[in-house]
Amino acid sequence: MIVEDHYPEGGLGAAVMEALAADGVATKIAHLAVKGLPTSGKPEEAAERRRHLRPAQSWPAATKLLQAK
Repeated sequence: MIVEDHYPEGGLGAAVMEALAADGVATKIAHLAVKGLPTSGKPEEAAERRRHLRPAQSWPAATKLLQAK
């Protein structure tokens, strides 16, 4: 499971997945990253746009990944 405060493209998750693919590693990955375009605003607004990256909101993705067959 990869959780990053970055866009999915060009971030840590993309690098990890590229390295695994290059080594022929077949695995399931949950990749949570920043969604949407950044906008100006108050810090609280920016935090709200990234709420899906918080640990409590990440659990459903982690659970789904662990239960996948």
